[in-house]
Amino acid sequence: MKYVKSLGSTLSNIACVVNPEIIVIGGGVSKAGDILLDNIKKHFVETAFMACRDTKFALGQDLYAMMLVMYGHFLRYSPGEMLKHFFGF
Repeated sequence: MKYVKSLGSTLSNIACVVNPEIIVIGGGVSKAGDILLDNIKKHFVETAFMACRDTKFALGQDLYAMMLVMYGHFLRYSPGEMLKHFFGF
């Protein structure tokens, strides 16, 4: 699964620049579920700087997850607060 390795390392490069609290993988890719997510996380951790390795991942299988993130941002929730409030993380 070469694309999973590329996706994990690409996300780690992006995370090192923007330092997100969470990365939401959506669309058709998210339908692969936890098998895909676990492999992406593995390659992410292998290539990310130490400061970015605690980034959380979530699957957003539809538009509602993205809308919830935008709504939380509008209400001035941090991504971590949103996870705790809406998803119980």
